[in-house]
Amino acid sequence: MSIKEKIKKIVAVVSEDQQILLDNLSEKERNEIGSIKRWGFKDVLVHSTFWWNVFLDRLQAASQGKEVKKMPEDINTVNDGVLEEHKNDSWDKVLKENKQVKQEVLKWLDKLNEEDLTDTEKYEWMRGRALYHQFLGDCWHDEWHYARYLAEHGRLDEGVALQENLVAQLKILPDWEYIAIYNLACFYSVSGMKEKAIATLKKALKMNPEMKEWSKEDPDFENIRKDPEYKKIYEE
Repeated sequence: MSIKEKIKKIVAVVSEDQQILLDNLSEKERNEIGSIKRWGFKDVLVHSTFWWNVFLDRLQAASQGKEVKKMPEDINTVNDGVLEEHKNDSWDKVLKENKQVKQEVLKWLDKLNEEDLTDTEKYEWMRGRALYHQFLGDCWHDEWHYARYLAEHGRLDEGVALQENLVAQLKILPDWEYIAIYNLACFYSVSGMKEKAIATLKKALKMNPEMKEWSKEDPDFENIRKDPEYKKIYEE
């Protein structure tokens, strides 16, 4: 299976998860105006659309030989501003724009060959990473927010199932498996699942010890930082 085929498989998994969520939302959930601390599903779609558009803009600029915009330094401020700007947008508008940008990105994927997707030096703005990582990162990003939405709306088990299934699916991309496991540890941590978070983090760091220094600063682990079992990871 080619890298492109693998990316399309992951895109299909996340798209199906999104559609299942959409099909089961109540009218109240569709119209919920969330807050910065607790997003409604419309906020999740707005956020997703914004970052897929950032990726699309970068692809287009690179193809035209134009300067690719740098990522904003204060991403949290940007995210908060996007939600505030679009909080009163209609459900239909938000859903349409989300579907549209993803269709446009998939059109770009169809144009790219294996070298485009795997060459670590082809795109300077990827900072030494192959382009396929961005496709996967944005897919994971969407799934993370679907899972967090479920967790924050009393459906933690469903959110966990989404995350765990995506990790299983990403085994087709060995270079991404440790990233997926690390991110799963983050999800467990922010969801209050301390034991699973620590065990999964330990597994991820064994797969890629280079992540160890960053993990010490990762805010997703803030609520388990004082746990003795967490501390043991860094004593080994």
